[in-house]
Amino acid sequence: MTLFAGLDVSVRETSVCVVDAAGKVLAERKIATEPDDLIELLRSISSEYGRIGLEAGPLSQWLVNGLADAGLPVVCVETRHMKALLTAQQINKSDRNDARGIAQMMRVGLFKPVHVKTLASQEWRMLLTSRKLLQRKLLDVEADLRGTLRNFGLKVGVVSVGGFEARIRELVEGFHRLAAIMEPMLAVRRVLREQFSVLHRMLLRLVRHDPVCRRLMTAPGVGPVVALTYRAAIDQPQRFLHSKAVGASAGLTPKRFQSGESDYDGGISKAGDVMLRTMLYEAAQSLLTHSGARWSWLRAWGLRVAQRRGMRRATVAVARRLAVILHRMWVDETVSVRSWAVLAGRSPIGCRRCSMVGAAGAHQYQLGLFLADDLGEVFQTQLGEGEQRFDVGVVDPDAALFFLHPAGYFIEPVGIFAECFGDMSEGEDRFDDRHRYGAGSFATVCAQFHGSSSSMR
Repeated sequence: MTLFAGLDVSVRETSVCVVDAAGKVLAERKIATEPDDLIELLRSISSEYGRIGLEAGPLSQWLVNGLADAGLPVVCVETRHMKALLTAQQINKSDRNDARGIAQMMRVGLFKPVHVKTLASQEWRMLLTSRKLLQRKLLDVEADLRGTLRNFGLKVGVVSVGGFEARIRELVEGFHRLAAIMEPMLAVRRVLREQFSVLHRMLLRLVRHDPVCRRLMTAPGVGPVVALTYRAAIDQPQRFLHSKAVGASAGLTPKRFQSGESDYDGGISKAGDVMLRTMLYEAAQSLLTHSGARWSWLRAWGLRVAQRRGMRRATVAVARRLAVILHRMWVDETVSVRSWAVLAGRSPIGCRRCSMVGAAGAHQYQLGLFLADDLGEVFQTQLGEGEQRFDVGVVDPDAALFFLHPAGYFIEPVGIFAECFGDMSEGEDRFDDRHRYGAGSFATVCAQFHGSSSSMR
């Protein structure tokens, strides 16, 4: 007989309830919150379980991993979904009633499971949160020093990070009591700076040796902190069937309310990982507002949105689109065009669309040109599911060609190629070659864009 169990977890003890397929309570226990104790108790009651559920929380990852290693079908349930169902089922809240409600949820299958992060992802997350904690406390100490000294007419003003301590000592010189008070505060600030630097260097070393983070950092606006935050939050990209679902999971999509004749969209949901949403927003803001940011199609798109809807909405839109692009880059193992811009040392001079038809199917790609000197790169792509591969060469040493996939990511270069093949009639935007696949076939498209490059310049 298949049974179902619910676990209401607390720090010291866990309430356990086991029910049968008809919903009848077979056993209720309270046991220490330890994986070994829970496994022993559940195995003593039965050896066949359909589902064992517990609510997501600080101890859930540890318990889920322990129960799963023992071969038990454990499920971690989303907290808000759990709260809504338990509130509807019961009037009096207690650990015993919560365990009963969870067991009934497992029996009827009315629950929303959540992804349990891997051990590596949890370690990355701890590094990020610890670094953020020290950074926040460091800023709090500096702000407190500025505020308290202002009461005595002592204004710190604009000062560098390295010169902050010297500036404080200069201001309190002659104020013996203030100087005595400032010494412990400055000592704390000094230690916070040192340990923050230790964690930051640890983060940089981790990102430097992680190929996924290095690939994500080729996207515009994405640095080491954003890349590692995204890597730790997504953990396993295969759990998202579609890339556009990443934006919704980060809480960057608008909420909707529809009831009767009322139907309107509200602000973004702000559901999911707060740290991921914050980092994506900061990356988008840096991309749109930083004067030294390199050109990218994403920045151009965001600025056009800002002209129509305002900068705040544009920043959220860019953050959501950036989340989708990073996931697609991760899954397809492609990199952004920003690395090509660094190689060329120039901005793109134009883009046009071209339809490419092959045995594997037809897809719309956007092509663009980079001005460059003696630059030759090979770009590789594939059409449909047929896995036919095409090499695209540079038309001449004055222009570098890049391909933009309809999903918004750029094709990765795989070698050196700088030879021009043939010509194409002016105005021809269609490539159709069902018999020969290779560099020469795509080079006709390159030649056509080369002939129109003067208009794009």
